[in-house]
Amino acid sequence: MARMTGDVRALTGLILTVTVMLWVMAVAGPPSTKVGLGTGAAVSALVNAVTWLALRPQHFVIDETTLKIVWCVHSRRIPRQTIKSSELLDHSEFRSRYGTAVRFGIGGLWGTFGTLRTSSETFSIFTSRTDQYVLLRFSGGARSLLISPEDAPTFVAVLTSMPTPADETR
Repeated sequence: MARMTGDVRALTGLILTVTVMLWVMAVAGPPSTKVGLGTGAAVSALVNAVTWLALRPQHFVIDETTLKIVWCVHSRRIPRQTIKSSELLDHSEFRSRYGTAVRFGIGGLWGTFGTLRTSSETFSIFTSRTDQYVLLRFSGGARSLLISPEDAPTFVAVLTSMPTPADETR
């Protein structure tokens, strides 16, 4: 997973600061506000933890047969022969092709994770940057995927240069 861009880092810092402030206010605040602020702090901490552990991928691994997306608590293996294409897109190129988008999921806390819907297509998204994406398209009508690996150009080059198992049998 790529390092976060400055805007994502700033938003993540703001969200984490709010969580800490809620805890401090719950502990040090007047008794009449402790329950509400404590509940808010607990919910915020839970959302932060679930996002980090289950929604934000830690890294992407390409081998001869699969693309593996690894989260802290689970992983997903995508057979390489199902990857129809991969390409590098910057933010402006994505916007010119697809226009505005609506996100369903998490946005801002360590990145964007979930579903991204445009007027022409719906994507799964696991990104930590807002300036550069890798767009993966799949055979069989599976939803396209936007990700942000650490070295996106090399990631695309490796993914497209390695023969898939289906290529080797031809």
